[in-house]
Amino acid sequence: MNLINHITKSENQLNSSASKPLFFQPKLTVNQPNDIYEQEADNMADHVMRMPGGTHNENTFFKPTQTTVQRKVPATIIQKQPAPGPPEFTVNNFNENFPTFNAKYDVAGPVPSTGTLFISHGVHMNYPATVTKSEQSTFETDFVKSIHDKWSKQHLLALAEPGFASYMCEVDVTAQVKANAKDANTVIDVVKPGDTKKRYRSRVTSANKKEGSETTHTAKLDLRDPTTEENKKLDEADFIQQVGNFDFDNDVINADCKEDIEKIKSFIQAIPATDNPEECQYTLSYVGRASSEGYAAYNKKLSEKRIRAVEKELGTLDHLCLSFYKTAGEEGATEDAKFRRVNVGVFLSNSPKAKTTNQNVAAHEFGHMIGLGDEYVDEKPEIHGSKIKYFGDDPTHYDGVKDVVDEVAANELLIQNSSGIMSMGNEVKRGHYVMFAAAIDKMTKPEIEKATGKKDAKWMVF
Repeated sequence: MNLINHITKSENQLNSSASKPLFFQPKLTVNQPNDIYEQEADNMADHVMRMPGGTHNENTFFKPTQTTVQRKVPATIIQKQPAPGPPEFTVNNFNENFPTFNAKYDVAGPVPSTGTLFISHGVHMNYPATVTKSEQSTFETDFVKSIHDKWSKQHLLALAEPGFASYMCEVDVTAQVKANAKDANTVIDVVKPGDTKKRYRSRVTSANKKEGSETTHTAKLDLRDPTTEENKKLDEADFIQQVGNFDFDNDVINADCKEDIEKIKSFIQAIPATDNPEECQYTLSYVGRASSEGYAAYNKKLSEKRIRAVEKELGTLDHLCLSFYKTAGEEGATEDAKFRRVNVGVFLSNSPKAKTTNQNVAAHEFGHMIGLGDEYVDEKPEIHGSKIKYFGDDPTHYDGVKDVVDEVAANELLIQNSSGIMSMGNEVKRGHYVMFAAAIDKMTKPEIEKATGKKDAKWMVF
């Protein structure tokens, strides 16, 4: 399977029965201590962090190469030319049409110059007769603006491949309104509810791409989605950890579970002490899970036993306020061993996390148009066929983010009512750039491989 096939099979919130999309990207272990990838990544991160100042970069990896080195001897000047630098890109831009967008990378560099990856997604709107020309114009203008403003320049992409020149680029995301539906990646039916107080529940669904058509998705959006933001309630954990995998048909804490429990304990024990030693400082939330082998009722009971086993390890810690439980069993699970777990959330009593936020619904739905799934909790979906999503579960794009970006970015996207763009807010996190990172990987990898002989070059998301 290639990248194009991967993006074609991208998930969205109504693709409940589909399996998770597979990213045709190599898994890299770039975080092993002292390895060359870690050194290059550290250097790149140092450079990126120093960029705003513009005058304090002391990282010798990015210092300009001395053009000549001179040594004076009697009556003679001997010039020593520097060794040639690493290979660079030989073209000014890369361009490729992917099923859900067109990608064009304008090369600038090597660093400190910064190029641009342009992402263009075509949309076509269908309106009911009740929508005026003025309303149509407002919808289209605001839709294009909301996509660009919310998704562009949220993170830098960086290439730090040993043996090849280092590059950086920004990401510029645009939606282009198409007059002809067959030229659009997404065809949108705009809804104007008769009840102006009640918002229509917007949705995006996959569409089989037909010959001669660019359309991969269809959508229904409320006329107000790109213009008037919705206020949302948040319930964001300060720490989430999946405890597992338990052994098959077992609730005994094994070595893997013990390792995950220790991470939770470390977070709790690092909570600053208060003047009152009796004051409770945090609440725990448990969601028990099970893989789908066997009977649903049995697996539900098994998930409860697993909760009790984990609670026995954590429930005796000091300063605990309350504990909440959800026995989800095999709901939404497969036979994959990763479902043999307990999702644990730690909620601090004095958490700095916001309790409410606003969301531009059109910008959220755009994430579905390019292949991302939802990240909010939804135990009783309103839309028929939607996937149940429990707190702490993986979103449909989790494995892809883990492979293409990194595991830290993937764990930031675990299911919860957070400020993330694919949850309840407008925050585009590193993992949400997974499709863009995959695209630039696909476009540039052949030239890097030709120059270095290595197949595992990877763009990072900062």
